Amino acid sequence: MAVRKVQPSVLLDLCKRTTARRASEGHKEQLPTRRKSKSLSRFSTQVIDDTPLSELVAEHEHALQMLRQAFLDAGGELDAHTDPWLLRFLVAVNGHISQGVEWIKRTTAWRIKSGMVERRRQVLAGKTMLEDRDVIRLLQFTPLLISHRTGAHDGPLSILHVGGFDPPRWMAGQGASEFISAGYTILEACATACDVASTAANKLIRREVLLDYHGLALRHLNPLVFVRLRPLLSLPDSHYPEIVGHVACINAPYLFSHVFNIISPWISDDLKVIAAMCEHPLVG
Repeated sequence: MAVRKVQPSVLLDLCKRTTARRASEGHKEQLPTRRKSKSLSRFSTQVIDDTPLSELVAEHEHALQMLRQAFLDAGGELDAHTDPWLLRFLVAVNGHISQGVEWIKRTTAWRIKSGMVERRRQVLAGKTMLEDRDVIRLLQFTPLLISHRTGAHDGPLSILHVGGFDPPRWMAGQGASEFISAGYTILEACATACDVASTAANKLIRREVLLDYHGLALRHLNPLVFVRLRPLLSLPDSHYPEIVGHVACINAPYLFSHVFNIISPWISDDLKVIAAMCEHPLVG
């Protein structure tokens, strides 16, 4: 199976057509305020143009210092890759320091409480996801390749065959708490990998994800699946800004829209735009 190369203009056209169709059906497209302004922001342009990380840090040193101090005051631990981590929050709020400071405080408190600080410490010390018992258990039921080489934009590439996932086996073989623990470990490991890669590449690196929906069926609509997923779905938008950069969906059947309607209240509007693209299978 080969995925066609899709030009940005083609994706933009898909978005426009999807928006027009939904408007004709009575739906209103609403994006968060920070995302509306972000499209015209200097930050957005710099990240898209791969402005060197060292230049970004130097240019926004005052703002980063404010965020760094808020991070330390909240109990955070500095490491060799803290600057790209802080920069993601600054980019997400378009340089509004006060908003970034408050976000850093909330996220740092959550990271300490959830154990993410320890997980990052372990990743930086060399521990891999495959040393985690809950992650190993999850991978027995989920066709997932985590950080499988890099994507076209130099970000760690993860590939998930959604249609190959077996909900009954998974729910019978792994408890909800073990799944959440595995999800936390994977999320933190991938986010930390992006920060490490950013330092090495001297540019802000974000994850790339390929979702293959071939085989998606009614069994994937089991309500218990979404009950388990819900605690994890909101985390990227709440505590991991600018981590996911590019997402490609292939073999998305008509059933995809039903899945999306279930999870859409729990995800950000950024991901909703991506989902709109997924309604158009991009396969050759």
